[in-house]
Amino acid sequence: MAIDSMKNTLYISQRAANSIIVDVAPYRISSEALLAINIFLDEFLYFLVDSARSLDLVRIKQAISQVLPTNLGKNAVQEAELELKTYVESGNYDNTQERTIEINPFPLQKVFEQFRVKCRFFSTLGEHGFDGRDPNSIPDLYGADGIHIAPSLAIYLTAVLEYVGEYILISIAKASEKHGVELAKGREVYVALTEDAQIFPLFRRTKLRLELEAQFVASPISPTSTHITPGSMKSPNLGTFSDGDAVMRSPTSPMSLSPTKQEFYNGGREGIGLSKSSTQSPPIRSPSSDGRHSSESKNV
Repeated sequence: MAIDSMKNTLYISQRAANSIIVDVAPYRISSEALLAINIFLDEFLYFLVDSARSLDLVRIKQAISQVLPTNLGKNAVQEAELELKTYVESGNYDNTQERTIEINPFPLQKVFEQFRVKCRFFSTLGEHGFDGRDPNSIPDLYGADGIHIAPSLAIYLTAVLEYVGEYILISIAKASEKHGVELAKGREVYVALTEDAQIFPLFRRTKLRLELEAQFVASPISPTSTHITPGSMKSPNLGTFSDGDAVMRSPTSPMSLSPTKQEFYNGGREGIGLSKSSTQSPPIRSPSSDGRHSSESKNV
């Protein structure tokens, strides 16, 4: 039976999210919180593509520092550099697939949609399994329009999205611990994104902020604010979240992380093991420390 590898895909699955935060504290992520995180990453990706307006890796790197000009952004770039290096050295790098053509005027929406599809596909934290997944099954949405996203570019941005996503999950775990809740919901997502100086400048720009604010904040955040005030929070009653994108709906049965993910091009990602006293940023992974150069790496 054919596998639809792109159906209902997310950047981060519920099982992956829970496996990441469980090492911080014994908390879980609700489906509504997971959806909010994925929508945030979707908006982040759009901002990056919009800022770069190019399929040149140099421009994309510059876009990351512009959109997320904090240490978090710098660390995410370091992580992406390691991922790219691993991919190039894995033996799966195909120079013929790395061609890029600059298109003027730049088709922002189409390029974003193609990046979205590829980043969700390459995400090692997504809910679809790795076994039987054929890289050639990634939809080429706008190939007829001359839009081609090189694998290296998609892998690079996927690494950035995953790193930021993991950072957010750790922040949410800490917010859950602070408020004494075992199941993180939309309120904990909002608190985590507004109280963290590394991520708030980006969160402040998103439509997600407006949606969550309407539900949790008595007085909307000022464009010049750096954090929320304790008295501004409404009661934590989050209804059905909708962003108009059917693909971003919460998965009904997220799949477990496959043990074979270590055989993927980068050796896979294990859940981050951070104690409560650890730094909040996910560690930058060394390519030589987690088997990423495995000769069994799958083709991408």
